[in-house]
Amino acid sequence: MKSPSSYRQALELAVLQAVAALKDDAYSVTVHKHVCESWRSTSSWAVRQVLVRLEVRGWLASHMGEPDHVSGGRSKRLYSVEKKGLAVLKDKGSK
Repeated sequence: MKSPSSYRQALELAVLQAVAALKDDAYSVTVHKHVCESWRSTSSWAVRQVLVRLEVRGWLASHMGEPDHVSGGRSKRLYSVEKKGLAVLKDKGSK
């Protein structure tokens, strides 16, 4: 069984990779779906917590998108990978 810290690190990397892959469509629901499909099933709450944590670290940035009919007229918080996050992806990809 993986230790909690290695699970957390793996989840953080999976979320970071998902945001990079989703580009302009990276918001919590699509990131969660991508992580569950590409890595392993996890809760949407855990993914949202990681998104916040990675933004605090400066690996991700977020902004509010325009309201749309798909989300019931509400705006979505969209995420993008920052330079620090790209460096982490490059470093983890080379190992």
